[in-house]
Amino acid sequence: MTIYKILCISCGGFLGSILRYKISSIFPNKSFPAGTVAVNLTGSFFLGMIFSLNSIIEINQYLFLFLTLGFAGAYTTFSTAIFEEHKLLENKEFKKAIIYMTASIALGFICASLGYWLIRLFLV
Repeated sequence: MTIYKILCISCGGFLGSILRYKISSIFPNKSFPAGTVAVNLTGSFFLGMIFSLNSIIEINQYLFLFLTLGFAGAYTTFSTAIFEEHKLLENKEFKKAIIYMTASIALGFICASLGYWLIRLFLV
């Protein structure tokens, strides 16, 4: 891996983590981790768009790394989602735990697909 690739991923990660913090802080995490759901769903939508766009016009490899591994990788967070799911289950909040995982996984898939197909709709 070249230094340019590392820099692209690092810069994207820097920006993605800051945006994740900003968006997560909008949602108070008192009883339901809505901030994590919000970043994971918007991140899934974004990744769907980037992968679709890349399949049409082949994005520059450095920009692709910046956007996917860097930005989206730092913006979204599977480990936080799992930890928050664990806390909900530990607190016996089973209904919230089911809603949370459903939103995180099923809606994440729908958002990624929507982003992918919207690019296809407008660019192909």
